[in-house]
Amino acid sequence: MCLSGVIPNDNYPGGDPTFYCEETAFEKLLCAIYSRSYTITNVAEFMDIIRLADFYRSLPMLSASLYAALWNSPGFIVGIPASAASLLIVSQKLRHPVLFRECFVHVVSRWKGPDDTVLKDHPDLCHLITASQLNVSKLVVAADHAIMLNCAKSQTKMPDKIFQIASVLLYSSRPPLETSSL
Repeated sequence: MCLSGVIPNDNYPGGDPTFYCEETAFEKLLCAIYSRSYTITNVAEFMDIIRLADFYRSLPMLSASLYAALWNSPGFIVGIPASAASLLIVSQKLRHPVLFRECFVHVVSRWKGPDDTVLKDHPDLCHLITASQLNVSKLVVAADHAIMLNCAKSQTKMPDKIFQIASVLLYSSRPPLETSSL
């Protein structure tokens, strides 16, 4: 924490958790503004910080300090997959590329369509997610097709070929194998 004398999460002052959450969020926003290190405990706390930063017009400063805070906040990182859609909207508002990409990957992987309750009011994001999911599907189909063709040409066991092709795709920094050598 950036300021001394912080009360642990389970001991609310005066029994009012709302007051404690507001105070903690404001403290962490001040840490972001004054370039002090801070950690984000969970997604709810992050949403409170964002709300206050938006109110005080300090979203750019919060976004700039978020790189270090993400690195030092394992509790927040664990909560990203469950809240990816709402965090995607917030990360777009923050213009934070790392958080946006992280949330985007989770949203695309679970995308069912633009009827999502959180994202239905954001048609630009829905279009981007749908287009990205289509591109990923095209790549998967192309890889499946290449695997099947190579297996049919060489008439070898399917798992061996899948392992060889998958290793080439995973380690794409190496030059790709020619299809005739597989």
